[in-house]
Amino acid sequence: MSVEYLKLSDPMYEEIENAVRKTYEHSCIVWIEKIKNEELEKKFKEYVLTLNPPVVKRLFHGTSGEIARIIIEEGFDPSKNKTSAHGLGVYFSTRALYSKNYCHKTKGCDYVFMLVCDVATGKTCKGLNGQPIPKEYDSATDNINRPDMYIVNKREAALPLYLVAFYPKV
Repeated sequence: MSVEYLKLSDPMYEEIENAVRKTYEHSCIVWIEKIKNEELEKKFKEYVLTLNPPVVKRLFHGTSGEIARIIIEEGFDPSKNKTSAHGLGVYFSTRALYSKNYCHKTKGCDYVFMLVCDVATGKTCKGLNGQPIPKEYDSATDNINRPDMYIVNKREAALPLYLVAFYPKV
């Protein structure tokens, strides 16, 4: 596993920055780290091959710095999630601004953190408050016609790719 800072001149820095700013216009990004966890990547790719359809989306997940480091090393653990408004599982948003609301300050740090992830959404259903995702579906969403968030309940269904650090009060 490795984590490296992206240079401002790296085209991926600009791509991730643009993806964040598209839905969080006044974000103040401090740095972006590229995550490479070969074990998580292998499990994710194997899982995607089992999906019909094999749909993968680039989504945001707000968290704290401490939890982000655990996720980077171990992956997402759906059993740890406390939110269930649209079903049980790990929540990801299409909008960085929405995920910002779940970014918690890390003790002794002025920044907050957001993960940019590939999420295997596959076959999606409308999520129900407090309910598990039905077995015939791979993910749930808040709105089938205009999804803002996706929920997955399998550890291998999400792959953290980038960690974005930014100032929360902008």
